[in-house]
Amino acid sequence: MYRLSTQFVYGLLLIAVVPMLTGCATLRFQENHASLRAEAGHLTRQARAALTKGSSQLARRLLNRSLECCPNDPQAMALLAEAELEGGDSGTAISTLQAVAKHSPERVDIRVRLGRAWLEAGHVLLARNEADKVLLIEPEYSPAWQLMGDINQIEGSFDSALAAYHRAAAGTEPQPGLQLQIADVYRRQGKLLQSLAAVEQYQGRFRKDDPNYEALLFEGELLTQMGQNARAIERLALATGHADSTAESFVRLSHALVLGNRQAEARQSLERARQRWPETGELADLLASMRQAAPTGTVAVR
Repeated sequence: MYRLSTQFVYGLLLIAVVPMLTGCATLRFQENHASLRAEAGHLTRQARAALTKGSSQLARRLLNRSLECCPNDPQAMALLAEAELEGGDSGTAISTLQAVAKHSPERVDIRVRLGRAWLEAGHVLLARNEADKVLLIEPEYSPAWQLMGDINQIEGSFDSALAAYHRAAAGTEPQPGLQLQIADVYRRQGKLLQSLAAVEQYQGRFRKDDPNYEALLFEGELLTQMGQNARAIERLALATGHADSTAESFVRLSHALVLGNRQAEARQSLERARQRWPETGELADLLASMRQAAPTGTVAVR
């Protein structure tokens, strides 16, 4: 009787203690898991900030540490692919994106990024294959139509490219610079008026006192091609004073000024650019050419 009672007591103790022990182990596992996820999220945010600042190597190191905490995290892996692409390692980036697409097949944004990586690596058919897959899943997904437009444009199918870009503009999540791509196709087709209208439509998204820099350059180039030098000079002068200005805006302004027989102003524009970007060899060459041709006024600034 005594033995039965002891066994009975031991049994009761086991029933009471084992759940407590396993519960503690589960709790510790959950706490560790939550801690790892928090650390991974912190590292991923640091990596995103580093990538924004152009530090792709630092971003890669941070993301690899993040993935040690939480392997196969789609967000970290997608960002790692971006860092790899920024660092010029397209082969590794494609492998990373393929792994993300396999782990999260529903992520159409990853498939579009994979298609774009294939396109940047020169594999047009593989890029088209990814775009086709996305459009089967989500037929109105704008980034996929934009990718298809880029593919068509590279292949020289400008009408198909325009059709794809217009589908992108009418779909979900249209990208900000899409109108400039539409304008570029019209320009390539020689339809300069339609191209200018598309650029002006894009420029309408911005405040008049803060126009878009890329659109200003595009407008200046188009107006120069159309022989409207006064308007071209006006737009390009705005570009040279823009916060995002580069040496390219000064070169294009000089070109427009030369076409308008304003060589002295063209030279001044290049000299201003030379002061801001003294390491740019093209500016020095253009200035030397302009000074040499000054007596005859036959310089050509491209």
